[in-house]
Amino acid sequence: MSRFFCFFSIALLALSPGSFAEDVYRVLEPEKSAHLVESTHFVARWNADDHVPLSEAEIQAGLASLEKVRDLYLNKIGFVEPYAGEKEKYKININISDKGWATGSGTGRNHPAMWVHFNAFKHVPILAHEFTHCIQFGALGFRDSKHVGWFWESHAEWMVHQMFPDTAGVSFQLVDSPHLYYGTTRNRYGNWQFWEFLKDRYGYPIINDMWSKSAKPGDPRQAKEDPLGVLMRNQNWSIDVLNDHFGQWAMHNATWDYKDGDALRKAYGSYDDRSGSKRHRIAILDPLDVSKGRYRIPSYWAPQRYGYNLVRLIPQPGQKQVHISFRGKVQEKPNVEKWGNYENEPSEITMPGSDWRWGVVVVDPEGKPRYSPLQRGASGKLTFSLTGKEKEIWLSVCATPTVYQSIMWDQMYYTIYRYPWAIEIKGATPRGSGPAEDVTGRTGAPHPNGGGWVDSTAKVAATAYVA
Repeated sequence: MSRFFCFFSIALLALSPGSFAEDVYRVLEPEKSAHLVESTHFVARWNADDHVPLSEAEIQAGLASLEKVRDLYLNKIGFVEPYAGEKEKYKININISDKGWATGSGTGRNHPAMWVHFNAFKHVPILAHEFTHCIQFGALGFRDSKHVGWFWESHAEWMVHQMFPDTAGVSFQLVDSPHLYYGTTRNRYGNWQFWEFLKDRYGYPIINDMWSKSAKPGDPRQAKEDPLGVLMRNQNWSIDVLNDHFGQWAMHNATWDYKDGDALRKAYGSYDDRSGSKRHRIAILDPLDVSKGRYRIPSYWAPQRYGYNLVRLIPQPGQKQVHISFRGKVQEKPNVEKWGNYENEPSEITMPGSDWRWGVVVVDPEGKPRYSPLQRGASGKLTFSLTGKEKEIWLSVCATPTVYQSIMWDQMYYTIYRYPWAIEIKGATPRGSGPAEDVTGRTGAPHPNGGGWVDSTAKVAATAYVA
């Protein structure tokens, strides 16, 4: 059996007097691989039947990238190090082959490992994502629970954003369907904006602690651990405090008012673009009584737990104030006594706990947001003043039930509550809620900037806004 070992020069430096106190990382079960290429904290490994065509330079480049990712994640962000507090420490196995694509996890109780196609090994964002799974595994938290699978992916993509803050990955997924419950598997790779919001406010420890302080193997609590439940426990938050954070987060998403918001705004584009999958980004309300300014969210568009709606408000000419009366449709009890005995149904039927957080965001000509006080409860009134120079006005409504809804990964959709609401508004109208234009028999298409109809015989600039 042929075997070769290769170390980076950093592993061959002369030992300094204090270096004997540094941790020494060994290769786990080296006899199982014919080829081993090592760096300080990683070992790339494969056998002949893995058909790995990478050159030594390509292998070392990948390992060097992993060392940079590790340095950021552990030393700057402060995520818990694998084997923390243990005497025996091992290099993370990077198993390379011509099979599959990329998976990060581990073996045994706490040995982080990665399995990657040789082409995936060349892409740093992929390595950054899968390395997150390695250290998640090493942290021992959020295992063997039906509520945590989505969080592994959400957190991994958020960590990639820390490595590459000018990119946003596939986080447009949440933007395209913000009314879905937070943690839905439909956007598990792209719903990390809430973690970014918390990081901006509290720093990295609030996210790291979710992993390091969650229940570990052997603790009976681990089977029911839930990321948001752990967050509340760690921070000593009540459900009302968590609900306030989600309500404020939803308001910030009207303009992506984050420290690195420029990257998000560039990635997501304008809310005016309602083409294709973007059509649900802005909620269009059903008119109830236009003469009295009464509108409601369509039932299918009503937000689920920690989902939200954004509604663009258009001021009426000459108005100096806008008045909003809000009313949530309260559900007092569940509508069913039991489920249908299908897969992924919760074992218990929780109470609806109908509640909402809502508010108004006014955006000035420079794009700076001004926020109304956060409103709470099933009914309320809000008045805000206008200067006549507003660029945009947004109504944000987030579903924040008073009873914590611990939702399983891939839980049946019909078991998840929605939280309908309605408003009476004076001084402005919800955009898009007027009578639909009849285009029967006409050729043309909705304009991508605003969604208004443009006949095929008309010429409209791409930069124009057509409502």
